[in-house]
Amino acid sequence: MNSLVDLQAIRENTNKRYDDDVVKNAMSDFKQQAMPAWRPVQTLCSTIITLGAFALVFIVFGAVVLDNFNLGLSAQIIEMSVRYDDKCTTINANCIVSLTVTDTITTPVYIYYELTNFYQNHRIVLQSRDNEQLAGKYKTVDEVSGSCSPVLKTADVGFSDEAPYASIQNQVATPCGALAKAFFRGNLI
Repeated sequence: MNSLVDLQAIRENTNKRYDDDVVKNAMSDFKQQAMPAWRPVQTLCSTIITLGAFALVFIVFGAVVLDNFNLGLSAQIIEMSVRYDDKCTTINANCIVSLTVTDTITTPVYIYYELTNFYQNHRIVLQSRDNEQLAGKYKTVDEVSGSCSPVLKTADVGFSDEAPYASIQNQVATPCGALAKAFFRGNLI
């Protein structure tokens, strides 16, 4: 019986120590969010100094980046702007515009177009399409007439009726719809 009492005393002491540790940990400053913290006093002078230091760092950083860009990347860029809508006045005809670059260009050469008044996300353009045809299903002109108006046939896209396009003028436009007609077809020779 004596050993049973000793065993119960040990368990009570162990549980008491365990309970004391749990209470002590639960009441710690960290868990109660009562840790001491640095609370700076914001005055006009300290705010000006802080913002001035940040401004100085970012001005120096911006100057370094801008200087590297001007010496490196933008020195290789040659920009030309040629308006040719007044030179190519015939609709659906081939038009040749020559550009003469006087500077030396190293490879690779990238050419970008600037198109104005070209609204490919307009509601009419977005609705004028056939999703099944875009998924790869072949459809006839009659089958796409409801969804692809106004561009149904290859002739509607704007290909001329001269060779080699004369034989396909009445075939279904692939893809059909207003976006097919608005697609920019510029060739570089």
